[in-house]
Amino acid sequence: MFQFFFQELIVNFFIILTSIFFLTKVSFLKHVKLSYAIFIYFYHSIFMIIMIFYTFKNPGDSNFMWKSVDYYNFDYFLSSGFMQLILFILKNIIHLSYSNLILLINLVGTLGLLFFFDFLFSKLSKKNIALVFLIILLPSLHLWTNTYIKDSLILTLLFVFIWLESQRKNYDKIQFITIIFIFLIRPYLGILFLFPFLVKIYMKSNNKILFLLPYISFSILILFFLFNFFSHHAIEISSFNPFEIIGYILEKYENIQHGSTYINTDKFFFINMFSYLFAPIFYPILSIDPVNIVLICEGIILIILLSYLIFNFKYNINFVKLLYIFSLVILLYIVAMTTTNVGIVIRQKWTIIIFLLYILVDGYQKKT
Repeated sequence: MFQFFFQELIVNFFIILTSIFFLTKVSFLKHVKLSYAIFIYFYHSIFMIIMIFYTFKNPGDSNFMWKSVDYYNFDYFLSSGFMQLILFILKNIIHLSYSNLILLINLVGTLGLLFFFDFLFSKLSKKNIALVFLIILLPSLHLWTNTYIKDSLILTLLFVFIWLESQRKNYDKIQFITIIFIFLIRPYLGILFLFPFLVKIYMKSNNKILFLLPYISFSILILFFLFNFFSHHAIEISSFNPFEIIGYILEKYENIQHGSTYINTDKFFFINMFSYLFAPIFYPILSIDPVNIVLICEGIILIILLSYLIFNFKYNINFVKLLYIFSLVILLYIVAMTTTNVGIVIRQKWTIIIFLLYILVDGYQKKT
């Protein structure tokens, strides 16, 4: 037992040193100084420790998933199946321990945040360094990128995608790969991001007539897959009438309990969307513990922060970004009207918030 514990400490210490060394070699992020990178890594590591203790008392998806892959007993490779496949390789082939896994997730999450930091700094400039750190130090960005759940990987992929979107060079192929991975982790989200991305590719192409038919065909295929996905997971679609589809979603999910912390979604949809976006402020049924208090304070900060960015938003948005916003509004409407588990809300809302921050920060920079 002592020998195993000692070996575990040695391996973990090696992972930490390797992580710090790797961060010193990240030179392509122009605005990320070494001191910033090291600070964010250790700040991120504090939340790693918090999550270790918190999930010890309140086991979450990461703990359950770790125990579920001792044997190869899953037969599909999307969503949870894809997460299990990666974990099966790490646990049973590479033979990582759970503590090794958490330290690697800590590194991956830190790298994602550094991509986002570089984007923020390039858009807001040195005059707004306080605003940059206010965004990058938000607790949820560190809590949900420090455990092996879908949202940890999706947020990191979004950070990279946003950074690539803001670069002058053409990184369309790499962006496409990030969307594929997002699709593998959460299919409907990958599809929602893929459609505006393909519009961007089409608009940039030199021979639009040649690509028009393949683009229309592929777009129809995407829409068909999206409807088929919702039909399999949520609704029985008898037509392509969007009002009928939304009606089925609400009828299927309204007031159905998913998990231990139940919330009522039978409210006016604007109220649901606002409550979802700034959860857990408007969910008083939550138990009062340090993590929830921090998240409530963070929600108040988010309201102030987003209000400030919206007030300073003067940039005329382009068509592709308008499509991204439209996709996110659809996503926010669906999840706000169907998700009745507070824990899921608190994590999944960040996909929408991150992209809102991207749009608003980019617009703020254009204004100045």
